[in-house]
Amino acid sequence: MKRINLLPSGEREKASREQGLAYALLGLVVLIVALGAVYLMFNRQVATKQDQVNDLQAQIQQVNAQVAELSWAAVLQSQRTAMMSTATEIYNSRVDWSSILEELSLVIPDQVVLTDLTAQVPAAMLPSVGGGTSGASTGAVAGADLTLVGRADSHVSVASFMTRLGLMPQLTNVQLVSSTQNESGGFIDYQITANLRPFAQQPPVAQPATTMTSAGGAQ
Repeated sequence: MKRINLLPSGEREKASREQGLAYALLGLVVLIVALGAVYLMFNRQVATKQDQVNDLQAQIQQVNAQVAELSWAAVLQSQRTAMMSTATEIYNSRVDWSSILEELSLVIPDQVVLTDLTAQVPAAMLPSVGGGTSGASTGAVAGADLTLVGRADSHVSVASFMTRLGLMPQLTNVQLVSSTQNESGGFIDYQITANLRPFAQQPPVAQPATTMTSAGGAQ
């Protein structure tokens, strides 16, 4: 049986618009519900991530606090490394007196006797603290690092001794201060000076030691 719409045309259009509006409202409600669900899901994920971030920040703060408590140890280690480096440089730039005296015993002629030996290290070759210098040794000739006093059978032996001293790699500027006939005769009194050969590299300046204090007491 054929259906016949008895509503006036104006009413039919109004009913059609209301029906479309109802569908639109329904779709809007569905969209809002979907967006709300998505928002809640992402909000929950953001909250979870924020909790994780807060936990990590708390752990970082705890680690930083532990590092701060041990900062004195890092400073102490740095000072220890610097002191070891300085000590090594001082050791490498030391004056090896044992080697100098051994070589001196080998180069002294048989006709020469050494009765007095005065030695000192010049200030320029000494490690210093705050630019300090060392005083001269008693009996040393001013400007000389090594002063040798003794007797020889002749001036020729004294000259031979000076020549041999000049061959020692640790010495330079070997000079004869005096060479005179002894009053009793029979031998020559001599005095010879020399300087230590400067280092190729100057010794380091040793810094004064400092005292580190931690939370638990002096270190």
